[in-house]
Amino acid sequence: MTPNTQALQRLLEAVDGSAISTDMIIEAFGNGWDDVLVLAAFDGSLDAAKALHEALLPGWINRMNLCGQGAGVSVCHVELSDWETDFAICVDNAPVDNPARAWLLAIIRAVMAGER
Repeated sequence: MTPNTQALQRLLEAVDGSAISTDMIIEAFGNGWDDVLVLAAFDGSLDAAKALHEALLPGWINRMNLCGQGAGVSVCHVELSDWETDFAICVDNAPVDNPARAWLLAIIRAVMAGER
């Protein structure tokens, strides 16, 4: 199933907030394994974020930087691995204690960009 752009936007806003639901994920991606990975990444699983990234964005790479002291930020860049292509989805000001969520936000934004 092709991702639903409007549902992806609602999911993006929820991930950037404080709560998501399986129904939101299914509406965005369809019924499948994505919901387990999205929920796990939302809760902090880097393994789940990596698996979701590999499934949804083959050929893309992730660069993540954690910086700051306590009140720092997580920054996740998801970009095409072809260095001649200058396209990156960046997430700033994500919770420093949940880099998997920053990665999840970047994945969703990259999927949305591909839908346009």
